Amino acid sequence: MGCILPGLARIGYNLREPWVARGINWLKTRQNKDGGFGETTLSYNDANKYNGIGVSTVSQTAWALLAFLEVAHIYDV
Repeated sequence: MGCILPGLARIGYNLREPWVARGINWLKTRQNKDGGFGETTLSYNDANKYNGIGVSTVSQTAWALLAFLEVAHIYDV
């Protein structure tokens, strides 16, 4: 979402669409206790179980922050 939402915003897309809200809410549920976001290669085997789960990394946290910054004026992030 970190590159999708900024791109959509630049072309005037409505970021108040229900799918955006669902995505932001999902992303919020994946935030680690240290405030960051991570991933694991296990998500390739079972996406439903492992997507967005893992030790926080700078790159994954940056992607999440880009998404949050783009919609901070719309959603409670």
